[in-house]
Amino acid sequence: MRQRSSYPKPFKAQVVQECLQPGATISSVAIHHGINANVSLIQSARLNGHDPHTYLKDVLTRLPTQRASDITALLPHRWAPI
Repeated sequence: MRQRSSYPKPFKAQVVQECLQPGATISSVAIHHGINANVSLIQSARLNGHDPHTYLKDVLTRLPTQRASDITALLPHRWAPI
């Protein structure tokens, strides 16, 4: 089994800040840094004070019915549980 990677906190913070930049996507930032996009999303949720499991569960539940014009409400820095 492959061992999980461990990243230093400053690196994680840098990745999250890059994800928050206008026009950036989590997947493009993750690819740029050679990491799994899910790691960026989970860390971004944590840095915004959310429990990652609660955040992901809610977002994945709401995503199929979320209007495209309101999709940014699901980003970790804008998300609020219903």
